[in-house]
Amino acid sequence: MKELKKFQICIITEHFEEGRGGYIFKKNLISVLSYLSHERSNSKINIIAPHIKIYSSFFLFRIIRVIIIELITCYLIFKLGKKNYFIFFTMGPAHFLPIFISKILGHKVIYVISGLAGKDENFKIMKIIYRNTCFSLGKVIIPLLISNFEELNYKLSDVLVVESPNLSRQLNIKSSCDLIIFNGALHVDIKKFFPEIQFSKRGNIIGYFGAFTEFKGINNLIEAIPKIFIHNPSIQFLFCGDGPEIQKIEDCMKHYNLDNDIRIFLVKKLSHEKIHEFLNKVKLIVLPSYGEGLPNIVLESMSCATPVLATPVGGIPDIIIDSETGYIMDNNTPECIVKNICRSLNDPNLETISKNARTYIENGYSIEKSIERYRKIIEHISLYED
Repeated sequence: MKELKKFQICIITEHFEEGRGGYIFKKNLISVLSYLSHERSNSKINIIAPHIKIYSSFFLFRIIRVIIIELITCYLIFKLGKKNYFIFFTMGPAHFLPIFISKILGHKVIYVISGLAGKDENFKIMKIIYRNTCFSLGKVIIPLLISNFEELNYKLSDVLVVESPNLSRQLNIKSSCDLIIFNGALHVDIKKFFPEIQFSKRGNIIGYFGAFTEFKGINNLIEAIPKIFIHNPSIQFLFCGDGPEIQKIEDCMKHYNLDNDIRIFLVKKLSHEKIHEFLNKVKLIVLPSYGEGLPNIVLESMSCATPVLATPVGGIPDIIIDSETGYIMDNNTPECIVKNICRSLNDPNLETISKNARTYIENGYSIEKSIERYRKIIEHISLYED
């Protein structure tokens, strides 16, 4: 067997504040690649994550800020020289120029797609996010630019890493293409995220954890709340997160939280260190998104033996099998959300499904499994080098 060459690892990523999904993904990826780098080359990994602390809602300024960050990234890649680097790029179509520079310098480029995968999916969600930008022109121009840059990133990369098989299919890469696609290495700290509270002893609480933004489907969930209360007045809701739609949640709380009858709870900017405590309080997590990759919150909920009800987007159908490891709803309309919340909570096998969810994560998403998958990626790249 061909001997694996020594290499050094560099991660190019965005700067993420704690509490955002990208922060957890980056933290987990660094832990896995640090282990492999020390195992194979006895060296530390390089991390490039330029950050400019000046923010503005003015769209032109945001574009300039992205360009400056990418130019800084290119400069730092040049400083790496022409050593044998495996460069892992994460999070964002804006990395086109740094990827191009890396290829010119002869580095191996591994593009790790965390979140939305595929030109079509990026276009669909970006259209929702930017529909009120640039006098409504943003909903066409920006999604078109982002989705096309994303596709260029795919073509420039030596290897693509996605979070699940379904995300691979969304890429629509032609079968004749030489590009290698691996299923990646998300993982959960199964010792931290575990069922502390027995499922039968939990309250009749439905949880939502994540950004309070339109493309996450939270407005549809809020609209469904009155009808859910009609079906089951004993249900309570727990919203953990923050975002532009928070006012709608607060309005809902004013309407339904009367005297000592608290029916809706809100926890803003919940630290990731405490998420497992709240996941152990609820019987069902609802994720009614229009688009996803494979969200950390799904894996963390299942690891806590908390079933997830979600739309069949991104990598979710790969791990949530309806009525076995969780629940899938056809779409995220308020009517569909109401129907499926009632179906899930009335399922006599709900506790069994909660145990199945925990077992599924133990078997496939521990850090050991993650290291094993990335080790195969590293070995593949090492073996096809000249």
